[in-house]
Amino acid sequence: MKDKLRKPYICFFPTQTLFVDDSKDFLDGLVLKLPYNLQSYSFCNSANDALSIIEANKKEYEWFKLSIKNFEEEEYEHKIVEFNIADIYKRIFYSNRFNIISSVIVDYDMPGKNGLELCKDIQDSGLHKVLLTGVADEQTAIDAFNNNLIDEYIPKHKSNVYELIEASITRGMHSYFSRLSELMLTSIEKDKDSEILFHKSFLTLFNQILKENKIIEFYIVRSTGSFILITEYGRIDLLFCIPENYIDSMYDELKEEKISYEVLKSLRNKKKIVCLFDLDSKPLSIKDYDKLLEKATEISIDSKKYYFAYRKDLDFTGSENLSIYPNLYRKHS
Repeated sequence: MKDKLRKPYICFFPTQTLFVDDSKDFLDGLVLKLPYNLQSYSFCNSANDALSIIEANKKEYEWFKLSIKNFEEEEYEHKIVEFNIADIYKRIFYSNRFNIISSVIVDYDMPGKNGLELCKDIQDSGLHKVLLTGVADEQTAIDAFNNNLIDEYIPKHKSNVYELIEASITRGMHSYFSRLSELMLTSIEKDKDSEILFHKSFLTLFNQILKENKIIEFYIVRSTGSFILITEYGRIDLLFCIPENYIDSMYDELKEEKISYEVLKSLRNKKKIVCLFDLDSKPLSIKDYDKLLEKATEISIDSKKYYFAYRKDLDFTGSENLSIYPNLYRKHS
């Protein structure tokens, strides 16, 4: 990810942008100009076709509802919901996550239903709506923006129109994951052990990890700051972060077990931590604790201490079923 996060996200992965334009030449130009590193694209040439695609996409767009505990549709919009945070990472096994449409970029001047009428039809969809305009349509676009019918407009005649479109697509992706994360984080923000997610120091650390390891996907696995991360090479990493009191509790519990001296010593002096997360979801044996030891780094959030470790290249049963973003993975294979 080249764009820094300014607030915590519960997850992030490549999405899709839908273009709606009756000009084949313009769409053909887009195919050649647009980047495919964090986006895929679909194209259609009429508002009615676009509506069908958006309706079909609705279920995937709202995949997060599957992680809501005791979900009831009629109550969803009217109360704080509780999520199974631990289930979020399981999206890595669903390749259709990359087909989720986060933005719709539509030409204003089309036969039949024009672009603005389409945007009105999908006003409550949650999609990032961008209107492409000609010179004569610019005031119409400004009025539509001021009335919250669209999120942005881009004049087609601009010499840097492709750069403007690319930047808009990026904003659309971040808008989707920002709104999704705000919804999910509401259910854990009062948990004192989750305070780290909202702290500037952790966000700075997290952005650094994303940049240094060329991360294109990530999913929260613990509300104390632990994430599964996927690099642009398809490698699966783990950022494991826990409060100091968790380590102390683990040490007290393991003292009673036949655990190795190395593990106990590491936990006592907090030079290493046991990264207790397993994609296989199998019970851990005593021997597994030695394998899960990783060098720990302290991070202080106000007066509270956390420790984090970074574990590269997780190996797990079922990795052949993992869905990696194809446009990037082919590039490096």
